[in-house]
Amino acid sequence: MSSCTSSGRRQRCRRATARSAATAASFSWVNTRAGSVYKQYAPLVNASRKPGEWQTYDIIFHAPRFDEQGKVIDRARVTVVHNGLLIQNNVEIYGITYNDRPAIYIAHPPQLPLRLQDHGNPLRYRNIWIRRL
Repeated sequence: MSSCTSSGRRQRCRRATARSAATAASFSWVNTRAGSVYKQYAPLVNASRKPGEWQTYDIIFHAPRFDEQGKVIDRARVTVVHNGLLIQNNVEIYGITYNDRPAIYIAHPPQLPLRLQDHGNPLRYRNIWIRRL
């Protein structure tokens, strides 16, 4: 998973994002709240604990595959368990997500760095495990 930012109006793009925003009692758009796949899938249930409490995420991510010309062979897929509840079940990701246009795929290597973002909110992360499947 990775992200990028362009200059100007601060447009952002993401390879794949599982939101970790504090939305225990939020009335935000359903496909941008905690556990959503940004602008693609709302979580199956709001599993968030109260703000300030530790949240847990187990994320199983399958990267997209591309052919030699950069065309998508298999789209990325993700399963997310949030605080012990299944909230995304092997959903297909439609590509890099933008805040102002449809998602698209751009060919990239099979492994990229993990990026954790905070959107300016005070966040702490601990016990991050990454295991290759």
